[in-house]
Amino acid sequence: MAGIKDIARELGLSVSTVSLALRDDPRVTEQTRNRVHEKAEELQYYPNTVGRMLKAGKINLIILIVHEDALNYYQDLVRRLRKILSGYQYSLLVATVNDENQEDAYRFITERWGDGVIVFTSLIPAELIAQYATDSYPIYTIGKPEVYGKARNFFEASDEQGILSVTYLAETGHRRIAFVRGRFDLPDIRRRYDGYLKGLRQNGLKSDEEIVFEVAGARVADGRRAAEEIGKRFLEKHDIDAVFFANDELAIGGLFQFQRMGIRIPEDLSVIGQGNYELSSVVLPELTTEVADFFTNDDSLSNLIAAMIEQIEGRDPENFIKKIPEKQKYILIQRNSVKLREKNLDNPLRQ
Repeated sequence: MAGIKDIARELGLSVSTVSLALRDDPRVTEQTRNRVHEKAEELQYYPNTVGRMLKAGKINLIILIVHEDALNYYQDLVRRLRKILSGYQYSLLVATVNDENQEDAYRFITERWGDGVIVFTSLIPAELIAQYATDSYPIYTIGKPEVYGKARNFFEASDEQGILSVTYLAETGHRRIAFVRGRFDLPDIRRRYDGYLKGLRQNGLKSDEEIVFEVAGARVADGRRAAEEIGKRFLEKHDIDAVFFANDELAIGGLFQFQRMGIRIPEDLSVIGQGNYELSSVVLPELTTEVADFFTNDDSLSNLIAAMIEQIEGRDPENFIKKIPEKQKYILIQRNSVKLREKNLDNPLRQ
């Protein structure tokens, strides 16, 4: 790739003149500026914006680190963050980690590839985050309360997630609710399982390990495999009337497989997911799901980003931080994948 020196050599100009011309400095004649721009285009020269920004001390970039296996879980969050950051003329870089590879994310943090980092995965150790977070290099985590030092944790995950979904199923007449979960190191899977068990207890329903199904991942294919096993049991015993999937991607795979097996959703079997993924509202039937409100609350995300940028630019972020809710709250988005079998209006958990 050509540089300024190459342009200067081709045109017989000094490097300083070419540099001024590329910035359209009026100290260089219009004729010379035009010659320099034409030569730059011919040689495919592109200004090293990153290099200039690094010399200035920041590059207007925030890094979001998430688990690779749950990338779809973050689609809406990524869109919202990009929109908010664009208002500050910042960009967002999404970095993924998995069980085998965390090296890239470690390097992004330790080598300060961005001006600040948001960590939304359990695979980045709290010790590493605390070691590198400083007043001028903010590292914010989501739902990771064990972080310490100068790192800050936001939207602490509530132990209530999943209870709302089970309560809704119980209220609508479902008594045998199966659960499909991925690995516990994926975002919120353990809390959702705990919420499932707590929801059963609070609604007077018995738990049964025989209808808890564990899958290796959290993708559509994993949901299909779980649904095939559940569907065979359902067709043989008819002892399940609803399936609670730990995320929407699993649930979407489940919907496909159930219907492929001739099981009607929701007439024969109700299905509920978690996360409100983009596809949840376009599959048939549309998927009923539960979601943390910070994924849908632009005010909370706006305050998070405003606090981070205030900190990056050397100002006090506390006015924005105090506006951010400490815990996540959950909302149920009712669509068409749950059948009203019986309505329990006396349930004390009804909202």
